[in-house]
Amino acid sequence: MSFIREKNNPLIQQLLQEHDRLSLDRHVERQALQRRILFLMTTIKMHELEEERNAAIKKAREKVNLWPSLSVSI
Repeated sequence: MSFIREKNNPLIQQLLQEHDRLSLDRHVERQALQRRILFLMTTIKMHELEEERNAAIKKAREKVNLWPSLSVSI
């Protein structure tokens, strides 16, 4: 589990519990909580994808640097 997910899981759980405690007739409040939860989860996923992308780029750059130089000095 990523650091950002570990950090924000308690907040997501708290929001989910708050959502579940609301009665069904409080539809507007429930929807607002759903939006907050979805926004937070989307932000976490975007951060994780960005970390994966950066790690892949770094790995690709390291792989390229392993090849000997093709330039020949005369």
